[in-house]
Amino acid sequence: MGHSSSGRTPQTLANEHNMFDRLCETISLPGIDSKVVQASVLQLVGGSRHERNVGAAIRGDIHLAAVVDASVNLSRFISVLEDLSQSPAHLNGTSTTLTGAVGTVKGGSLTPGPLLDREVSSVFIERFDSTNSNVSEALQQILDTGSYSFTKSNYRSTVSAPGSVFIGLNPKYGSFDDYEPIGDQLPLTPGVAQAVDLVISNTQDSEPFESAEKSLPGDVAAEYIQATTTIEPRFTTEATETIDSYLSEYESTIEEMENSSSSPLLFSPDRVRESMHRLAEAHAKSNLESEVTAENAGQVLDLVKSVHSSIGIDTELNTGTYDGDVVEAGTSKSQRDRIKNLKQVISDIETRENAADPELVLERADEIGMNRTKAEHEIEKLKQKGEIYSPPHCEDGALRTT
Repeated sequence: MGHSSSGRTPQTLANEHNMFDRLCETISLPGIDSKVVQASVLQLVGGSRHERNVGAAIRGDIHLAAVVDASVNLSRFISVLEDLSQSPAHLNGTSTTLTGAVGTVKGGSLTPGPLLDREVSSVFIERFDSTNSNVSEALQQILDTGSYSFTKSNYRSTVSAPGSVFIGLNPKYGSFDDYEPIGDQLPLTPGVAQAVDLVISNTQDSEPFESAEKSLPGDVAAEYIQATTTIEPRFTTEATETIDSYLSEYESTIEEMENSSSSPLLFSPDRVRESMHRLAEAHAKSNLESEVTAENAGQVLDLVKSVHSSIGIDTELNTGTYDGDVVEAGTSKSQRDRIKNLKQVISDIETRENAADPELVLERADEIGMNRTKAEHEIEKLKQKGEIYSPPHCEDGALRTT
């Protein structure tokens, strides 16, 4: 390995520092959540590609979807990531067409777009929530299979899609609604959500990355990341056991989600296992380690738990069990019970002649453990859903159930 512009070799830096933390400090920006920072460093480093005797190889590239509050400057963060990437490409969902993403066919030959260009190491897609459906469907195929199939009359071929993909988008309402589960605010199709390695939420009240390490100059960080690509760490038995132990507790609830009538926003056990292996490899590579240890797997496990907990996984006891109601219906059972109780309060107060006095409804709501602000918010949601209404002749906003 050569010397960086700091005069120290990558290996010297790795021997003297926790380079994963140092890289995280380097890309960390105000408003960007620690989960997004850590996952992005792992994506920049990447895992290792593994060939199989039969079938397609297991990719080493890490794909991420970051659902970021509109108040956060995601564009600036993506710019930092692009500066550290070897050969990045940038797409904006508001203007990207299918041909702009996958390429154009002329005279029976393909001029590849960024998603299929072998010279591109990473594609960063901003404003993915604004992409048209055919671009979204093409990306899902690429993420899921690592290739894209052309079926034009003058060009029929399946083209490999090398490189990692970072999807940046805003939640459904632009900003996250504090009174709704985050899992209900992610504008991703189940197919895309399951095809990436992590779906990460970044709220307005994000937790910044913090460590004892200092950031690196940009050129040194880029050189170091390039050095990590030569490392192919071997998985230790302890690292595998760390991941498998978590998944054994996690699997039953994953299966329950997959068998439900609602499309889950989470991965199957096999996808989780592959993703965690990639992420753990990347963590080891970030410190130029020759082995993936239980410590690497444990660091990744903490990240995965934190990421998943925000979209419906119950991590209170670190068992990896789901609050499946949040993921499936966008509302937890306790929330649905409160809403049901609020409707019952309105029903109890209203009579055939008179609608329910809103002030009395709010007082009764407080008695059942729902504060005024929350009750007012739920009342508005119930109105939007058509489950309650205010009769036009009632000037005081009185309420009736439908």
